[in-house]
Amino acid sequence: MDEVYEEIKEAGNYVVDGVEKTLTDAANYVEDVVAPAPPVARTLDPAHPAPPPPPDEFEQRDGLGLSRDDVLKAPAAAEADKRWDYKKMYARRVVVQCPVLAVALYVAVAQFYDVEARLALARSMDLGWAFLAWYVVYLARQSVAINAAACRAGARCPRPDQHVYRIAHPDFNEKPYVMMANAGPQGRFNRAQRAVFNYDEALPLFLSGLLLNALLGPAALILAVLNASGRRAFARAYTDSLEGRGGGFVRAVAPEHVSAALNLVIAALIFAPRFDIDVPAPPKFLP
Repeated sequence: MDEVYEEIKEAGNYVVDGVEKTLTDAANYVEDVVAPAPPVARTLDPAHPAPPPPPDEFEQRDGLGLSRDDVLKAPAAAEADKRWDYKKMYARRVVVQCPVLAVALYVAVAQFYDVEARLALARSMDLGWAFLAWYVVYLARQSVAINAAACRAGARCPRPDQHVYRIAHPDFNEKPYVMMANAGPQGRFNRAQRAVFNYDEALPLFLSGLLLNALLGPAALILAVLNASGRRAFARAYTDSLEGRGGGFVRAVAPEHVSAALNLVIAALIFAPRFDIDVPAPPKFLP
């Protein structure tokens, strides 16, 4: 192509079908004719399959960039419905599921660790108040999380977005909101960042809870290892897709809530003698 271009350049203008062409026309003509055609996807070769079509990140969004979920509901109704759903979910988690798992963990650790001696030490130092105070903070955190999740439904703000931005000017009232990219490398990066921030948001409460769990020695380490594995799986799944994060998320947050329930169990065991409640020693299944 360079040789042809140089020949035209030396000749100056040229004539095609009686019309005089400029050097720019010639250069464009050479690029169109001589430049190689773009590669064609090899759809018939199993070793070189065609690339998948890019995902349409706007398929589930309306013209303002908001989620199409609950689009037919009034914002207040969507928020109220979601709030009730989350209250039921958290009630099952906090009242039933996690306390049962916490008691199971307590019994398991008691098979090879002297939990009674540790509980006696905690009673002598009157540490039950510290465990209860921490648990109150934990419940407050769950309450504000429910509130935010419910408001998300009313705002129709899809994940991974955590805020909805717009230009603060009347001319932009009907313009699309500014949302996070959720497709391509940029969307992948945004989801990876959200996985990090989600961990950061939970870490202070979980870490402080683990320090209290350490009264039962290995229980804290068991929960930490399970959480680390779950958080890693959640981060990878969330990075790959928004829809695939669910399983990893359950693995990540379950140890955090069991840790909280374990602190409530420990507080109950510490305070039991004060109220003349006779708590039997955990059963032994190992010799």
